[in-house]
Amino acid sequence: LVPYSAEHVTPYHAWMQDEELRRMTGSEVLSLEEEVEMQQKWTSEYDKATFIVLDKESKKMIGDVNLFFYEDEQYHAEINVMIAEPSFRRKG
Repeated sequence: LVPYSAEHVTPYHAWMQDEELRRMTGSEVLSLEEEVEMQQKWTSEYDKATFIVLDKESKKMIGDVNLFFYEDEQYHAEINVMIAEPSFRRKG
């Protein structure tokens, strides 16, 4: 895992053009400019974090992990994992 940075925005945006991937993740279509804004916003917010999943061997981007932190009566977090590259799915 590596932090989601500006260099990842264009390939991430390309993934999110896939209608099936958006359906599975509950995501909306964003322009590249909106995706850049989201990446910058998420970098500065304390209640969430996004990491890019890289293949161990090739270092190719294959997905992402999102963490959402909640502060209520108990501290807890939600974790979402997306493997965007179909050839890397269902590998256990």
